[in-house]
Amino acid sequence: MGGATLERLLTGRCLCGVVQYALSGGPETRVIVNCHCSYCRRAHGSAFVTVALMRRSRIDWTAGEALSRFRSPAGGIRFFCSECGTRLCNSPPVADGLSVAVATPDEGPPEAVVAHVNTESKAPWYEILGGLPEFAALPTGEEFAKLMAERGE
Repeated sequence: MGGATLERLLTGRCLCGVVQYALSGGPETRVIVNCHCSYCRRAHGSAFVTVALMRRSRIDWTAGEALSRFRSPAGGIRFFCSECGTRLCNSPPVADGLSVAVATPDEGPPEAVVAHVNTESKAPWYEILGGLPEFAALPTGEEFAKLMAERGE
């Protein structure tokens, strides 16, 4: 299906295992954040979802007979398993972006969460704790680079 050609470092799957993927590239190719947008909250049924932000070209669908897609009202595409319903990742309507739900890799990513994003639409009943930086929207590439530099990464 997809087409990542670099060394595969992280594999993942849906709950039933029918849809599987591999992510190429090391930790420097992704940033882990907690997304509080209303789309993620509704799709995942939680206050926020923890995702790895990376380039769309880094994912290779290795098994995906039941891979389904849903185009959100904002124009992004959500990928999920049509057998078990596991939400796997989102792709924004522009650019080469992808956000992979970090609950789906076979092994958790070695990186830590670096920020809370899209807090302008966070659940009013949820209080963000822990002192991580908060962004009302998705930070720009420049803002992410600054954040990572401040963290020494």
